[in-house]
Amino acid sequence: MASSSSSSITPKQEYDVFLSFRGVDTRANITSHLYEAFCQKKIRTFIDDNLIRGEEIFPSLLKAIEHSKISVIIFSKGYASSKWCLKELEEIIKCKNKYDQVVIPVFYDVDPSDVRNQTGDFGNSFAKLENRFMNDSKMLQEWRTALRNAANLSGFHSKNYRNEASLVKNITDHILKRLDYHFSTIHTKNLVGLDSSIEEIEDLLCTKGVRKLGIWGIGGIGKTTLANAVFNKIFKQFEVSFFIKNIREESEKIGGLNDIRQKINHALLGDINPNIGFIFPIERLSCKKVLIVFDDVTTNFKQMEFLREVSDNLDFESRIIITTRDKHVLTNCGVHHIHKMKELPFDKAIQLFTLYAFGENNPTRDYIGLSSSVVACAKRLPLALKVLGSFLFKRTKREWESALKNLKINSHGDIHKVLKTSYDGLNDKEKNLFLDIACFFKGYKRDLIEAILNVRDFDSHIYINLLIEKCLITISFDTITMHDLLEEMGREIVQQESVDDPGKRSRLWDHKDIFSVLKHNTGTRAIRSIRLDMSKVEELHLNPKTFNKMQNLRFLEFYVSEPKNKVTESDSSTGRHNLRFLKKNSSKEGKKVHGFEKLKSDFSELRYFCWHGYSAKSLPPNFNPKNLVALHMHNSKVKQLWTGNQKLVNLKHINLSHSKHLCRVLDFSLMPNLESLIFEDCTNLLDSFSSIHNLHKLVILNLCGCKSFDNLPISVHWQSLREINLSNCSNLRTVPYLPCTVEELYLDGIAIKELRSIEHLYKLEKLSLRKCSRLERLLYAVSKCAVPLTLERSSSYRKSEISKISGQRPETRD
Repeated sequence: MASSSSSSITPKQEYDVFLSFRGVDTRANITSHLYEAFCQKKIRTFIDDNLIRGEEIFPSLLKAIEHSKISVIIFSKGYASSKWCLKELEEIIKCKNKYDQVVIPVFYDVDPSDVRNQTGDFGNSFAKLENRFMNDSKMLQEWRTALRNAANLSGFHSKNYRNEASLVKNITDHILKRLDYHFSTIHTKNLVGLDSSIEEIEDLLCTKGVRKLGIWGIGGIGKTTLANAVFNKIFKQFEVSFFIKNIREESEKIGGLNDIRQKINHALLGDINPNIGFIFPIERLSCKKVLIVFDDVTTNFKQMEFLREVSDNLDFESRIIITTRDKHVLTNCGVHHIHKMKELPFDKAIQLFTLYAFGENNPTRDYIGLSSSVVACAKRLPLALKVLGSFLFKRTKREWESALKNLKINSHGDIHKVLKTSYDGLNDKEKNLFLDIACFFKGYKRDLIEAILNVRDFDSHIYINLLIEKCLITISFDTITMHDLLEEMGREIVQQESVDDPGKRSRLWDHKDIFSVLKHNTGTRAIRSIRLDMSKVEELHLNPKTFNKMQNLRFLEFYVSEPKNKVTESDSSTGRHNLRFLKKNSSKEGKKVHGFEKLKSDFSELRYFCWHGYSAKSLPPNFNPKNLVALHMHNSKVKQLWTGNQKLVNLKHINLSHSKHLCRVLDFSLMPNLESLIFEDCTNLLDSFSSIHNLHKLVILNLCGCKSFDNLPISVHWQSLREINLSNCSNLRTVPYLPCTVEELYLDGIAIKELRSIEHLYKLEKLSLRKCSRLERLLYAVSKCAVPLTLERSSSYRKSEISKISGQRPETRD
C-alpha cells in the first residue's frame, strides 16, 4: 500500500530521470556516461546543461524534479559544497515524501556513511558551506536532514564495481527495471484482458526472434491498444522506435505517405530539416536496431509498397508490428506470426465495463445483473464496453433499465446500433459537436476546432471534455480524433436525416453526394458543412445561385487528397516530396470546380473556409467574412481577397502560403484577434505589412519568401508571439527588436550583416541562419541563449565571432 503522502496529486511526468550532480566533480566522467547510456535506452532524462548562469533553482528545476519519475543523485566529494546541489537535493526528498518519487543515490568515490554524517572529504566540503551560511542554522539543518535521508536509501557505491562502465551498466539496467515496473502498475491497469497477449507478443519479438508480427481482428476489438501496450513495454530495447497510428487515414491526407516518410526519416535517422524528403539510406538503416508499429493498414497498394520499402531495409534485429482488419494484408506483408484478436472472456469484459461504469468501485447487487446484460449486448467488444460504461456512469437504475431495453432491441443488428445508445444520451449541443467531428473535424487541432466552433452562446471546450469522458472522442498530441467505428456511426446518423436527398442533410463529405448537390443546385438551409475531395470529382461548373439556399453553411473545405494506388512523384534532387505534391496537385485539382468567384451568396455565416489551389483571381463579390475564424487558401491564384473596411473580430487564422499571384494583403488593423499569419512563398506581394503593428495576440508569423519589405514593425508588446519565420525575405536589412516570448526564429537567406542582441529571448529554442551570406558578426549575446544554432553556408563569419559562439557554456552548479 502506498504511503499516505502519495494522496497528493502527482504532477504530469515529463521525464523518466532527473540527474542531480556536482558539475566540477562528475560532468566529464560518470554524469556524461550515465546521460549517454540513458539516451541510448530511450530514458527521458533531464540534465541542467540548458540552464543559464544566475537562474534560480525555482521554478525551472523545481518543475523538472516534480515532473520526473526517478531522481538519481550522484554524490561526489564536492557535492555538499554547492548550495545549488543541496537545494536540489532538498526538493528531491520533498518529492519522494509527497509523491512517492523513486530516489536512487550513487556514491561516487565517497562512502555512504560520510554522506550520512557529513564526515571525511565529503564533510570537509559541507564545512565550507557551513562557514558561508553560519547565520542560517535552520537551512543548514534542513540540508543535513536531506543528506541523511538520501544516504539511508539503497543505491550504488562505485567501490563495489571493477570499473565505471560496469557501474553505469548496472545503474541503467536498474532504472529500466524500475520503469518497466512503473509501466506494469500504472499503464496496464486499463488493459483488462490483454496481459497474456502482451506477454506472448513480447516473447515472440524479444526472445524467439520473430521479425514481423501481425495483429488481426475486427474494428473496436483492441488491436491498437494491444500494439501500443507492447510498444511502450519494449521500445527501450531498441535504438530507435516509431509508432505510426491510423496509417489508413494518414495515407489519404494531403501529403499522405510522404508525410509519414519524413516523420520516419526524422525518428530513425535524426534528420530534422522538414523540407528533406525520404529516401531510405540502406547503409544507415541496416546498422540500427529499430522498432516500428504500422497501425490500421489496409490492402491499399501504396501502403503495401511502403511497408515493403521500410521492412526490406531494416537490420535483422529490428522488429515490425502491423495491425489490420484484413488478414490478407498480413499475408502480403510477409509477417512471420499472426496474433488473432478475440472477444474478451466474459469475466474480463465485466471487469472492463465495471471500470468505466463504476470507476474504482464495485457494482452493488442491484446492478450486477444489469451489468451482465449490457456486456452481453456489447458482444464483449472493448470499444463498446468503454463507450457504454462511460454512458451509464452515475445513472439511476431506471435509466440503466431503459438503456438496456433499447440495447436488446438493437443487439441483433450491427455494432453501430449498440454504440448509438451512447449518442442518444447526449444533449443537442453535444450531438452537434460529435457529428461535426465525425463528418468534418476529425484530425484537426483542438485549439483550432474550439476557435471555429465557439460562438456567442456556445463554448465548445467543456463539451469536448464531455465527449472525451464518454469515450466518444480522444485527444492525441492536441489533435482530436475518434475510433473509425464511431466515425462511421456518426456519418450513418447524418445519412439517415435524408436517405434519398443529400441536399437535406446537415453535413456532406461524400464526393458523389456533394457533386450531385452542387451540380443540380439542390442544397438547402439544412447544410452545415461541406468537405469535398476534389481529386475524386469530374469538372464542375457552379450555377451562380448554387449556395443561395445554404444560409446556415458554417464550414466549407475543398481539398486534395493524395491519389490511391499511384506512387507520388518525388524529386530526389531536392527531396521536397510534400511541397512538390501540393503545388502540382492542388493547383491542378483546384481547377476542377469553376465559377465560385461568380456566386451570389455572401457566405456570412461561414466560420471556416479552406480551398487548396483556388484557381480564380478573387472571391465572390458579395463574400462577407464577418464570422470567419480561419481562412486557408494555400497555392491559390487569388490576387486580392476582399475589399472594404469591415472590422473582423472573429478572424484568427490566415494561411495563404504559396499563393504567388497575391499582390495585396489586407488591412490587419481590422483583425485585432489574429493568432496566425502565414504568407510563405507569396513572392509577388507589393505591400509592406505596415498594418501588423497592433496584432498583439499574434502567435505565429510566417513571411518566408516575401520580398516586399525592408523592415517590419513588430511590437515588443506582442506577448503571445512564439514563432517567426523571415527566411528568404531578401530585402530585409535589419531584424526588428523581438518580444521576449519568441521560441523559434528562422532567418535563413536574409541580407543582414549583423544580428542584434537576442539575449532577452530567454524562451528561444531554435535559431536558424542558413545561407546568410552577408552576415559578418554574431553578437556575443547569442551564446547565452543556449539554443540549437544552424549556421549552414554563412561563409562571411569572422573566426573571432564564431569562437565566442562556440565557446564553452558556463557551469551552472560549480
